[in-house]
Amino acid sequence: MTGRAGVASSPGKLRRITIDLSRRTARLETVVSEHFEFPTTSPRVQGHAYRFGYSAIGDITRSWFHDGIAKIDVDSGKYEEFRFGAPTYVGEPVFVPRLDSQAEDAGWLLCEVLDGRTERSDLAIFDARSLRSGPLARVKLAHHLPFSFHGWWQPA
Repeated sequence: MTGRAGVASSPGKLRRITIDLSRRTARLETVVSEHFEFPTTSPRVQGHAYRFGYSAIGDITRSWFHDGIAKIDVDSGKYEEFRFGAPTYVGEPVFVPRLDSQAEDAGWLLCEVLDGRTERSDLAIFDARSLRSGPLARVKLAHHLPFSFHGWWQPA
């Protein structure tokens, strides 16, 4: 995004840079060309080879805000998504790994959801292996959260 033409003509694309330290090279690739923003992975694989990424997803023909989340297989470029529908706005997803499994996608995906009708926010909790099934739980808040919310989970 250059900021000149706006989001509609320059949607966020999921890109990956692979750095080969021994060859002193970097390779840029576009994994998926949909409107993805705020990509993340499991903290267990950050900085290492990985298969799954997670992101907020939106439809720029309707709004430049994101209305869903996606799980992306970065090897194939295929993805599954869950959309909350209009007028809801989704912040960046945060991956929380399960402690009883070492599988890369074993965990929960948390995201802030702002409901444009009620002007209230909630925290949606998904099984990271099955986004299409919808949230396992939604923690209703009595107020909205600032839309620039960023999060990080660290074991106690």
